[in-house]
Amino acid sequence: MARFRVIKCYWFWQRDVVVMTGDIVEGPVLPGMFIDLPRSLRGPGRVPIDTLEEIQFPTHRQLAVLIQHRELDSAPMFEPSAVEGRVLEVTAHR
Repeated sequence: MARFRVIKCYWFWQRDVVVMTGDIVEGPVLPGMFIDLPRSLRGPGRVPIDTLEEIQFPTHRQLAVLIQHRELDSAPMFEPSAVEGRVLEVTAHR
């Protein structure tokens, strides 16, 4: 099993994606795999990872998992910041 530690999570409206910056705790974490946004946090459960990107901030670079915002349609009460500071499970299948 793979795991990803979320440092910051937010909706990037210009690309209509949810961005989770952080680091891989246990790998691999790859596009097409599924990351669990727990239902206990009003998340939709497992959703597909669209891409992984490195984001350049003014002081550092950070790995980011990107999810298409439409994947959250089944969980309209999900607040992205609820997963900040958490380690999320990543699997190859739903």
